[in-house]
This record gives sequence, structure tokens and C-alpha cells, in this order.
Amino acid sequence: MLLRAVNPWEKGHRKALSFIDNLAHRGYELLVSNILYEEKLKKRTRSSLSNLFNKYGFEIIEVDTGHYLYRATQWVIRNKVSPKRIFDIAHMMAAKDLHCKYIAAVDRFIRSRARLFNLVYINYYTGVLLR
Repeated sequence: MLLRAVNPWEKGHRKALSFIDNLAHRGYELLVSNILYEEKLKKRTRSSLSNLFNKYGFEIIEVDTGHYLYRATQWVIRNKVSPKRIFDIAHMMAAKDLHCKYIAAVDRFIRSRARLFNLVYINYYTGVLLR
């Protein structure tokens, strides 16, 4: 969802940005782990994410990225899932360990596996307005 929110050419850009704005204005704590910075992102995208995080008060949580990427790789191998999903799994593992209740995303893979990590999947399509 974050990449949709910062890239105007992405399908669902306005909805993603509006959803984040709605959560922020309702007082939700917006967290993102530094695992995001391990992903291959363009310099402009990194800058746009930084601006988004500052605007909406995201807290960037420092986790041991090597630990989570290793665990996610093992999970992917064990569950015979595409290696392209290692970062998705790492994000969900970190969210679970950080005692997050929700994970906001626009992704069928995350939607279908969020419960495995005791997370409630939310986005602007689910219609979930939490409070």
C-alpha cells in the first residue's frame, strides 16, 4: 500500500493515500519496520516514502533485518512459496513480533496469509474503518 500511496501512476494511488490519511486522522499508530529499506527501491521512491512517513507521523521501527529475512527465507522454502514473497513474509513476521493487530496492504498473498501471523488484513477495499 505504501508504494501505491507514493507513486501517482499506480492503480489505487488516491485510495491508498486517502486510507493512510484516514488512519492517521483517526489516531492510529502507523508503524513501518526498516525491513522496507532492504527492498530494491528507486531513489525517488525512497524520498517519497520518507516524505509520506514524515507527513503522517509513521514510526520507523528498527528490527534485525537479517534475522527476519533469514526466518522468512526458511518459511518460504518450507511452505514452497515463491522467493519473491520473502519480504512480504518478513514484514508479517516483524508485525507479529511487534504485537501489531493489523496489517495494511493491497496484496492477495498477504491477505491470504495474514491470519497465519495473527494479523487482521485491512485496506481501502475491505471497507474496514476500525474505530
